[in-house]
Amino acid sequence: LYGLYEEFSKLTQTFQASLWTAVDLITTEQELQHLQTSLSNLAPDLRLKDAFREMLNTVVEQLEAVPLLKLLSCPSIRDRHWREVMHITGVTFPLEGLTISKVLSLNLNACKHKIEELARTAKAEAHL
Repeated sequence: LYGLYEEFSKLTQTFQASLWTAVDLITTEQELQHLQTSLSNLAPDLRLKDAFREMLNTVVEQLEAVPLLKLLSCPSIRDRHWREVMHITGVTFPLEGLTISKVLSLNLNACKHKIEELARTAKAEAHL
């Protein structure tokens, strides 16, 4: 469990500290899925530990956010779309130096449908 916790800490700290414009979401998603599989393969007695529950909850939350992060990372998403994300989430933030941690703190899953619609609109605008 300790080795897995070290892997978890390193992965989540690196991911969350990454600049939004520099993160590799595909690789990160694969690493999170690997970690989730490793956690699910732990012995039942280890699954009772607080560290296990903390890791699993964080990994699941981050995996759930990845599809929305991928939508927002599309080239068709411009600054004006990010301003709309601010309006949707009710949180204002600087676009310069934007980190994954900040994007994750927006709780995008709570407004999933609006974010998906925003991404569809941005993609349609790009095709005009």
